[in-house]
Amino acid sequence: MSNPALRTHHSVYNSPNETLELIAESRESIRRFARTVIDIRVTKRIRDPPLYAHTILEALLDHAPTLRGQLYVASAILAQENDVARLTELSRLWLNSLLSPIRARGQYITQPASSQTPILEATSVEVPKVDARHQPGYRKLLLERHGYKCAVSLDTYDERTPSSVAMPESFISRKLHAVHIMPFCLTNYDGPDSREVPANTWNILEDWAGISSATLSGKKINDLSNLILMSAEVHEDFGSFRFWLEPTTRPHTYSLHLQERQIRFQWASSISFSDQSDRGLPLPMPEFLAIHAAFAKVFHDTGAGRYIDHVWWDAEESGVLKSRSSELKSSLDPQIKSEIQRNVVEVKSDPFIRAFLYPSSALGEPDPMMERDLRLAKACHDMLRKGTPKDKDLKTMLTDPGCPRYKKNRFSLLDSDVDEEKDLYDPFRKLFTLISTFYRKSLAQEPEPFDVDDAWHAAVDPNPLKAMKARSSASPLRRDFFKTYKARLKFSPRFARETADLEPDLILLLHDNKDPSAKLTSFYWKDVKVSIEVKKDFSSEGAIITQMARYARAMLMEQFDRNFVLTVSLSATQCRLFHWDSVGCHTTEIIDIHKNPVLFIQCIGRLAIMTPAELGFDEHFSNAGRVLSHQELSTTTTLTVGASKIPKYFERKPQSLEETEPPPSEPPAPMLLELDTKNFLFESRGLLFHRRTRVWSGTVVLDAEKWTTGRTHVVKQNWAEDTRPCEGYFYRLADEIPTIPSLLRMEECDHTWDYHTRVANEDVIGYLKATARERKPELQPQMDMDPRQVADPSMSSNIGSGANARDRSRTPLNEGPEEIESLERVLLRFVFEEEYRPLSEALSSVEVLHATVQWIQGLIDLDRSGIVHRDISYSNLMLPTIDEGYDSYRWSSGELEVSKMAQIIDLGLAHWAEAEPSNKLPASSLRAPSIIPGTSTGIQKSSFGSRVDIRQGDSFTPDVSAPRAHHHITGTLPFIALSLIQKLQGVADASFVEHALHHDVESVFWVLVYLCHERAGIEATEIMKSTLKALNSADIYTVSTAKSDIINRVKALRGIVGPFWELREFLQHFADYCRMCSWKEEIIDATTVLKIAVEHRDKLVEKWKGDPASMPVYQPPARSPRRLRPATPVDAAKRKSSTQQGPSDFGEREEESPEEGLGTPRKKCQYRDDQEQPYWRLLGAVDPVISVAILRLSKPLADILPMANTNSESKRLRYNDGKKTALMLVDIQYDFLPGGALAVTDGDKILPVVYGLLDRFDWDLVVASAGGDFESGVQSRLDASPSKVAVIRKGSHLDIDSYSAFADNAYLVFTDLPKTLYSNGIERLVVVGLATDFCVRATAIDSRKFNFETIVISDGIRGVFADREEAVLNELSSWGAKVQTLREYENEAS
Repeated sequence: MSNPALRTHHSVYNSPNETLELIAESRESIRRFARTVIDIRVTKRIRDPPLYAHTILEALLDHAPTLRGQLYVASAILAQENDVARLTELSRLWLNSLLSPIRARGQYITQPASSQTPILEATSVEVPKVDARHQPGYRKLLLERHGYKCAVSLDTYDERTPSSVAMPESFISRKLHAVHIMPFCLTNYDGPDSREVPANTWNILEDWAGISSATLSGKKINDLSNLILMSAEVHEDFGSFRFWLEPTTRPHTYSLHLQERQIRFQWASSISFSDQSDRGLPLPMPEFLAIHAAFAKVFHDTGAGRYIDHVWWDAEESGVLKSRSSELKSSLDPQIKSEIQRNVVEVKSDPFIRAFLYPSSALGEPDPMMERDLRLAKACHDMLRKGTPKDKDLKTMLTDPGCPRYKKNRFSLLDSDVDEEKDLYDPFRKLFTLISTFYRKSLAQEPEPFDVDDAWHAAVDPNPLKAMKARSSASPLRRDFFKTYKARLKFSPRFARETADLEPDLILLLHDNKDPSAKLTSFYWKDVKVSIEVKKDFSSEGAIITQMARYARAMLMEQFDRNFVLTVSLSATQCRLFHWDSVGCHTTEIIDIHKNPVLFIQCIGRLAIMTPAELGFDEHFSNAGRVLSHQELSTTTTLTVGASKIPKYFERKPQSLEETEPPPSEPPAPMLLELDTKNFLFESRGLLFHRRTRVWSGTVVLDAEKWTTGRTHVVKQNWAEDTRPCEGYFYRLADEIPTIPSLLRMEECDHTWDYHTRVANEDVIGYLKATARERKPELQPQMDMDPRQVADPSMSSNIGSGANARDRSRTPLNEGPEEIESLERVLLRFVFEEEYRPLSEALSSVEVLHATVQWIQGLIDLDRSGIVHRDISYSNLMLPTIDEGYDSYRWSSGELEVSKMAQIIDLGLAHWAEAEPSNKLPASSLRAPSIIPGTSTGIQKSSFGSRVDIRQGDSFTPDVSAPRAHHHITGTLPFIALSLIQKLQGVADASFVEHALHHDVESVFWVLVYLCHERAGIEATEIMKSTLKALNSADIYTVSTAKSDIINRVKALRGIVGPFWELREFLQHFADYCRMCSWKEEIIDATTVLKIAVEHRDKLVEKWKGDPASMPVYQPPARSPRRLRPATPVDAAKRKSSTQQGPSDFGEREEESPEEGLGTPRKKCQYRDDQEQPYWRLLGAVDPVISVAILRLSKPLADILPMANTNSESKRLRYNDGKKTALMLVDIQYDFLPGGALAVTDGDKILPVVYGLLDRFDWDLVVASAGGDFESGVQSRLDASPSKVAVIRKGSHLDIDSYSAFADNAYLVFTDLPKTLYSNGIERLVVVGLATDFCVRATAIDSRKFNFETIVISDGIRGVFADREEAVLNELSSWGAKVQTLREYENEAS
């Protein structure tokens, strides 16, 4: 055959012999192609099987539902003429344009990439888009056609099956779904044209499956011939192609075929479809079922289904994929789902209500408050049933046609057959408002009247100087139910980076709007007391639970004075209440709101009248729960901290406490502290069940009446695991260590077991799963694995154990290991004597190195005390506070009179060095059965919640007095020692490692690596950016690989640039030492690392002593108006220079800097506003390094630069011809300046010109290219530039030079400069820099090649060879570049 692929399908189809020959020839082509073994996955996961290109071609050929489909595949394969690249592209096309859209299921179809394969070219196909809201009507017909029975699973009937339908004695009741055979997503797409479906998808489907777009056009997708009635479990497996139906010899009769994995229902051996309605309704079309079966076989044979699912999930989690529901938008969902796993405990409704809605009620005794509320709920139910209220307001509400009434044993307007979920929002809101109003009015008329609003008075500032007369005029705040559908709730400024896609349907909101009819336009999480999610039904309850968890997390983050939260999930027929705290969640069993209306009304009424303390607010804080979002920044917050005994361990029996000191005869008076809640020193951003650490600075209030204050301390609050050693005990032991903060007092405030032990064993039903369509996340040991399995990878995981445990809606509590103690936490508050400064505010490299010396010494001292810190991180290593006269270089050299110490904080995860791991978990003395044992809370700030005791011989005996064993792998992922991460990965050849001193010392190294990369800012190279991204990854394999590269690759640390580039020698030295220890199979010696740090610190100190003005100091971000900018070596040099020069016409004064925003004082030059001064004086006053450059000039700087008005409001110059102009700074780096490795003669003489261009002109863009560190004056101006700044890195190729900022010399690799210029609309480029005859020349010529108008400032460039400079400028002119001096350019611009 000459070229059969060029023939049409029909001509080949008419010749049977040629048909068989064509298919056989294509199989031979696939066989040859298979030798290349090409994996076409875009994202490759370690535990995913490969997806080979040849398997896609072979499966589509073998399983085409028609002969025409086989001919189509064979023709397309042969048309590629055995070209490997074209065959690979063909397989990718079919994967992306056929298999992926079909597998999309409920998602929107996105536009696939077009193909360049000639045989597959096609025109657009138009298919009317269909809305899913039209499906309920078809469901009713399906119920009749199938007799209210699931078509596939055994004895499963719809929950609303009429009594007239005969059902077996044992049947399963579920809500049944209308399921599409050909996916509904084929008419639910997302493209540039609202009616255009991607041409390839429909044309390939028509050629391969023999089905045209006209068959399913518009509403035809909902034709009964394309619908089957199935339960939710069957629907999930059918849509995922986990099973398919094969036809038998009997009409409309099929057998069920499975993939290798199990499915979640029982099925009949023979599945028949018949019309039981006697209305002649069409049956499922066999052709559609044959196509579904063909796709299922392709997914089964190739493994493409699993890969496509992961691609969709990744798109959902990253926010790239547009989802129709809000439940799956957040990138946090996979982690939250993992946390929720076996952590949501279902409790019987009555015990839940008593335990969590009436926390003060005595167990086992009647509670008057519960009885009162139950009586009111019955009265409210009677009112809704009879509709005869006496109160005028209630009567008005009941007459509203949108308010539900209770008639015929049902709430009106609350029906699962509503067209859309949002149709339930208003009825529920109005019903809740009615119930709330009824409770308020009824309680006010009780024999003992109860004012619901008495506990919700408006916040009054505790500072009487600020409160003024508000104390006597405080009015109650309102709490009302609001509909917040499509009203995205806002976070406070400190959580500006949080994902803000949370949109609860209803909320119970605290507000001060006195007009109840007024409509609020914005809502804040700070003001939400209860969040409510509404669904049509609970068929996707796993997603609902995840959404509830996200709402709970948002409230617990925003409301720092709250210890637990309550949420509600609703459907048209059902209700659940959730109680979320720091270790887990309890939820009621499903409450049928129609069958149990009184219980439902009691729950809603109770939520509406609860006090702040009953809703979880901590009354140790002033105005707990009553500070509104708009008052947060203006209202003073105080915290009362008492003094508790400090035990060695927290036990749930008071008599087992081992105290470090005898109890005092009289406890000390509570300490009142004014908290700086506007500037948290630290606030954890964990997921849901974590320690919730918060750190403030707090000033002691000595006299609350006159509001006199004393010293400022550090206040820390966190939830500690109760069976860990007490953090306060460690501080007491480390009291003599200078780098450990001095503890003034500790208070034990609250305990989670106080809530949990109110639930008895017999009241617990089981665990609810995290998601209905649950996908186990990629192997993240901190999320997936039992803590004991992490310690010993040979063990099997208890999480999700069993053949189908993850597929169950509930898990019995007795499943899993016995005698496991439940995870509980205790709320602790600490007050420390010292203040400190975060590492992010470091001023210089020498300061960081001196602090490193103190940190390592502190870790050694801790180890000598028998304590391992185990949580060294960026936020736990602190610098000393700064005040007047503080100088980071003088501090590092020991010249300051008062010695300040760097600090190591947060001993919350510390443990005894001698403790050993164990596999035996003890029984609790006070069991809280409703919380999952051994909960994993993630590696971020977690210990995995392991519960272990000391191994004693062959037995395991709990021993309170002995050091308890613990899990050693703790900390924050970017900073954990590499050997611990490798153990966490379960590396086969990694022996057991115990968290010890050398791991903490290595963590200090990773903190410094992180600091250098994070603070590099715009100077960061691409390698640094990718390294920082890898360190911040949640994927443990990515972090491990990045750390291995840093340790083992010599060049990894040499490329560090940015403010702390001087640390790279120390980091390289440390990495070399780590490699040597690895080769010798020795552990890192902390004393040796300490000597290395001292050596490098002393080098920098000596360098500073030789030339103080040359040492860089970096201004940290201002955090508080009280903090002053420290004096620096540059300031000292300026003062010294000023003293030598004598009187002058300019001096220094303290002035508030408007650009710093918080009034931080800093030095500024003093001039009269109307006085003009020489520009060189301004430059010299800013930086003495510039003064040196000025003195080296061959002529006065005043002859080069014009006079400058120092008034900050003076107008910057720019061209007025409308063209966008960019300033191009070429390689102005230390390497090319005097003293550098490749110094250009007089290269520093261009600096005043460059400074003038940056300071006096208005640019649409400033672009700086470099292969090293920018000159400090240029760097500081780039940082402060009002113009947009882009940094272009070049010179990364080892074998090819890169002179031009546009590309390398061979034009093999282009930089981002062309794209940056074009994307910003730049038309003109002004070029200055070094060196004229190399990088400036190449950049200017390439600029003309890209057709940019180019201006070269001749006095802003210098060349390596001075005699060639004129020739170079002439060459640039010949290319069309304009050569001008700065004065000429300024004259044109003005």
